[in-house]
Amino acid sequence: MVLPGAQALLGFQLAVTLTRAFEALPYPSKLVHAPALMLVALAVILLIAPAAFHRIAFSGEDTEEFHRIGSWFIVAATVPSPAASPATSTWRSARSPERPSWDLRPPSQS
Repeated sequence: MVLPGAQALLGFQLAVTLTRAFEALPYPSKLVHAPALMLVALAVILLIAPAAFHRIAFSGEDTEEFHRIGSWFIVAATVPSPAASPATSTWRSARSPERPSWDLRPPSQS
């Protein structure tokens, strides 16, 4: 159940870069988003890797060694995910204080 959540977060982070709201952010906020995106991508890679590794290196056979290695990948994936969470929310906090963080419309040009 962790992989779908990580994939959804990765999709959100990729999609948000295409919005006008992201375009209006100050440059430092955009710079913070890049490492967060990379950390979530790393978490997704670590979560997907055991399936491919199982098929390639162990020919699909269940062994104690594979369970140990596969578990290591899953545990390792829990490190970059929480590290990306604060950086993910920084672009929302950089928005105007009078507008709610969920309001993704670009600021009005006054």
